[in-house]
Amino acid sequence: MSELVKFNYLAEELKITELANVKIKDFYNDIELMISSQKKAISIISNTLDIEPTELLFCKGHVKASEVMGCEIFQPEDNEPFIRKPKLSSIKDVNRFIIPPPEKNPVVLDLINKAKKFYELTKIKDTIMFEGPFTVACFLRGQSQFMLDIADNPGLCEKLVAKVTDAAIEWKRFHDSQLGITEHQATCLVDDSIVNINPSLFAEIVLPHLIRWFETFPSHTKHFHCCGNITNFLEHLSKLKLTHYDMFGEMIDTKEMKKYFKGAFISKLVDFRLVRDSNGDKIRKYILKECELGADGGNFGLCLEGARGVPLEKARIVRDAIAEFNGGPVPSFEKIDGI
Repeated sequence: MSELVKFNYLAEELKITELANVKIKDFYNDIELMISSQKKAISIISNTLDIEPTELLFCKGHVKASEVMGCEIFQPEDNEPFIRKPKLSSIKDVNRFIIPPPEKNPVVLDLINKAKKFYELTKIKDTIMFEGPFTVACFLRGQSQFMLDIADNPGLCEKLVAKVTDAAIEWKRFHDSQLGITEHQATCLVDDSIVNINPSLFAEIVLPHLIRWFETFPSHTKHFHCCGNITNFLEHLSKLKLTHYDMFGEMIDTKEMKKYFKGAFISKLVDFRLVRDSNGDKIRKYILKECELGADGGNFGLCLEGARGVPLEKARIVRDAIAEFNGGPVPSFEKIDGI
């Protein structure tokens, strides 16, 4: 018998600010606005999709870890921040590359002050959802150049990944001490860029540092996400011993995922373009097919990314298709980012 399929509507900062009609730059810098905007977006989403309201989140933007490590960031008024330019002009610079300790790092100190304000107003403590060390290393050096460096100097590239991991660990320890966090409910990681390298190289120069992150902060919930086709990485990633894995859309076979992550909760990210560009009948058939593939054995959910310009009425079609498959109930599942 098939199990119920769970559902999450992933409304990240751009969708939240669209629904709340605020500038994203203001959203990041004004904690009271961050909270009121989320409350408004959550109410709109939960009412339109008939799903449980989710918790508020302290939002930082997708390149914050890179800024902590020293990258120069550009923050548009009404878009997510991005890397203005890499930090390292040569991979050989890694030998003298120093990341400021968290207690002297202005980016970390600013984040902590904002997280304390967020806690003061919500009683929710931010626990840091960290961008993976390989992705951050790519930003520090520049994506294309770092791929060339891996071919010529894999040892120096691993040294950079190790330095980033060390700095992230110290950052989280300092952050948790400042916020009074003594127990870890969940340890999370997002490392989107790993699909750009050979799986054997990944196992050699990246995987040990992902394992180190999870082992440093042991918790009941271990959550990982990578966009892209990670089919050839499944055996290596299974060594993380995850409890939750988010996979990307049509690129990965659900049944294959379940072979490697037995007992873990697998959530599949529905390509928002399919929802944006297709009619209701096509969306419904696609979602029912995904439910059928994933529900066998349980521990499966579908996540729909809320993107600017995609009406919630389209997302409602996804929700209703899941309800049809389940025979009524649509239980929600929480994610580490977005709402």
